[in-house]
Amino acid sequence: MATATLSEVIVPVSKVLAGKVALVTGASRGIGRAIALELASRGATVAVNCHLNLLRADEVRDEILETGEKSEVFQGDVSQSISARRLIEDVIGVTKRLTFSSTTPVSPAIGAFAR
Repeated sequence: MATATLSEVIVPVSKVLAGKVALVTGASRGIGRAIALELASRGATVAVNCHLNLLRADEVRDEILETGEKSEVFQGDVSQSISARRLIEDVIGVTKRLTFSSTTPVSPAIGAFAR
């Protein structure tokens, strides 16, 4: 009887998000980073948001670009409504649209604009 380990099983990822633009807050590390990479693997253009750590945000963007998907870094403090509004305007200005956002619990201002 043959067995397979998880690393041997390859499941193709569908590009169901091709043509969509996702803003991911807190994307420079942790869960935000994982979400940004996953959305990109599914074909989304990812707007990588960070508050302070541009170096890590650039690394996430570069990792996404290496896969052939599109990504751009946008710095902004999403806990402040004025800054969050400016962030959304900047993303739309560059990408020409914003399909959806993935926010962390610390970014309630983004949710207010998404409604």
